[in-house]
Amino acid sequence: MCLEEDKQVKPFLRKYSHEFIEKEDKPCATSRTYINPSRVCKARHRVLLRGDRMKHLILLLACGAVGWAQSCDPQPGALNLARSGQATQSSVYSPSPSTDASKAIDGNTATSYYSYSCATTLSNQPAWWRLDLNRSMKVQSVIITNRQDCCPERLIGAQIKIGNSADGNNPLCGTIKDVSKARVTVCCNGMEGRYLSVTISDRNEYLTLCEVEVYGSEVSVKNEPSVCW
Repeated sequence: MCLEEDKQVKPFLRKYSHEFIEKEDKPCATSRTYINPSRVCKARHRVLLRGDRMKHLILLLACGAVGWAQSCDPQPGALNLARSGQATQSSVYSPSPSTDASKAIDGNTATSYYSYSCATTLSNQPAWWRLDLNRSMKVQSVIITNRQDCCPERLIGAQIKIGNSADGNNPLCGTIKDVSKARVTVCCNGMEGRYLSVTISDRNEYLTLCEVEVYGSEVSVKNEPSVCW
């Protein structure tokens, strides 16, 4: 859910600066940040009165240790896990110049199809793109750079899933609903898995991904204590 763009919520939201958030300890999710609904436990409404006007501030309390929902934007210098992965997709729109799956993890964030750096499928149902991270990762955020020279709305409804099933049948991280900006950030809140997929399954559609970035960390393996005899 994109808080800033929700039609029912937008009129009542007050936007806080990061300085104010830190000083006043106010929880906040920035615009363009998507929150995984399955990981949100409670939504509480607080009513603020100012003169004759009533404003609502919606605070999202996330499950357990996750705490209050916040921006999941990667820190400067964070490692993009996608660059070392292997990508496949349901079909290839153009073999030459190629629009194969690897174009979405080549580090080129150009947003025009004619830069020939975007992965593009044929019009399929489902149309999918899949990334093998080589080992299980704890994914905090996925950033998708969408095509801008044409048809950005094609990405609406795309689902991002993460898990250990190679066929893409994995838990849902989020669904893209807003493509008003070239870069779309999806918060995955530490979901674990080796495989990440982007799928449009509800219609015949071309799937174009100019770049996919994945940020997180490797899943730590707990060593069993050694036993001496």
